[in-house]
Amino acid sequence: IFINLGVCVFEFFCGGVPYGEDLDDPFEIHETILRSRILKFPHLEDTNTKSFIEILLSKVPVNRLSGSYSNLKTHPLFEGFQWVIIIIIIKNRMT
Repeated sequence: IFINLGVCVFEFFCGGVPYGEDLDDPFEIHETILRSRILKFPHLEDTNTKSFIEILLSKVPVNRLSGSYSNLKTHPLFEGFQWVIIIIIIKNRMT
């Protein structure tokens, strides 16, 4: 699930997908992902955002925040983020 989030966050911040932007064939995209070593971040300077995306897109599953939402929430990108308020808003909208 974190790798999917990583693709979405990358696309949001960089304006395209991290791998195979110009490819249509799923096999070619898969091969590009396997061969890629370094992500390029066009127009993105923030190191916390880059770090977050790199973690989410890690090819080693255990490196993707160890699969933990608590690890996701403690990443420096979210420093000062009020998770409790978000939870309250979501709960209120569901009732």
